[in-house]
Amino acid sequence: MVLSLVADGGSFSSKSTLQILDLEAAKTMSRHVALYNSVSDDEFLNLRQGPMKSRGVAFLNSIDEGYLLGLACKEKLEDLGHAVAVVSRFSKKCNDEELNRFDIVYHFGHKKQKVDTFRSGEHRRSSGTCVSLQNLIVTAERCFHSTTSIGDEARENMFEMLPISLKQVLRRKLKGQWSKDSEESDGGQGLTHGWEEALEDIIGWLAPMAVDTLRWQQERELEQQELDVRQTVLLLQTLHFSDLEKTEVAIVEVLVGLSCIYRYENLRGRHVDGCRWL
Repeated sequence: MVLSLVADGGSFSSKSTLQILDLEAAKTMSRHVALYNSVSDDEFLNLRQGPMKSRGVAFLNSIDEGYLLGLACKEKLEDLGHAVAVVSRFSKKCNDEELNRFDIVYHFGHKKQKVDTFRSGEHRRSSGTCVSLQNLIVTAERCFHSTTSIGDEARENMFEMLPISLKQVLRRKLKGQWSKDSEESDGGQGLTHGWEEALEDIIGWLAPMAVDTLRWQQERELEQQELDVRQTVLLLQTLHFSDLEKTEVAIVEVLVGLSCIYRYENLRGRHVDGCRWL
């Protein structure tokens, strides 16, 4: 359906007619209002007091508030760029010559401002890498909180998610851990309890980063379909800007801990096979 809007004043001439698809216009207006509301003082205050103070963001991304705010602003500028592209496309349908040249006027006004978007940045993690890290962390969390035994196939699948370099690191770590276990008079019970506490802590701040990474991807996909999608996650809350070395170290620690827990349970005959990552 085509909706004709006739402007009575302002920058429109009295007879100017703008023809647009009403559903697409409604979707665009909704997104623009949401973008405007997302840069309010209250929203940035909530961001500074909430997500930016989380343990995962602080440890994996940065504790520098200025840097994190810069990431948030860059993401909002990129969203604004997408909004401008849509409005520019609409303006081509205008009869008014000035509106028809909206994109030229807009970009001329920003010609002297060079804004580096994430696409040209050196620190944004690729989507493929983020998905791999996210899947590993989510799977490890599921294993840790599971009340049932984890089969060989599930463990092998998780092991295969690791890049070759991490597989080698994991094997070395496990060999060293088995040596410690053999020296324990209680069969590893003390070490196992220690690992359970350690994993509870690590997964407590690592898993939310993976969940937010997934949520960010889902929200961006829904934006292409829904009229009004409120963005609840910014890139700074995800693994896209995480320190890769710190992230991989945390993942290896979690996998070593899980292996020790499963091994001890196997020794106690709890119907859980020993981990076969060696």
